[in-house]
Amino acid sequence: MLLSEYRLLSELDVNTKEKVGELLLSSNTWSEVAFELNMSRDEIDIRGDGGRDVMKFLVETKPDLKVYDFCKILKKRKIQRFDIINVLLDHLSVRITYV
Repeated sequence: MLLSEYRLLSELDVNTKEKVGELLLSSNTWSEVAFELNMSRDEIDIRGDGGRDVMKFLVETKPDLKVYDFCKILKKRKIQRFDIINVLLDHLSVRITYV
């Protein structure tokens, strides 16, 4: 039997987190993602770094959020950011174990 563990979003390397933050910022979908995650206006920096703020918020306040679950949010009808999902595909699982 094959078992795999989903990677946590907080376990992503810095470059991947930065890339996802930039992609969220590039089309302003960070606000939709922030809404889905129940972020308050106070938790979003209004200087224009919304995508990076969302990633920072997720890493700091939702340490158990899996990359897989974040991808499900990105697939939602109002968001549909398959480009970001493509960046995260290689980061879905941590390890595969044969039992």
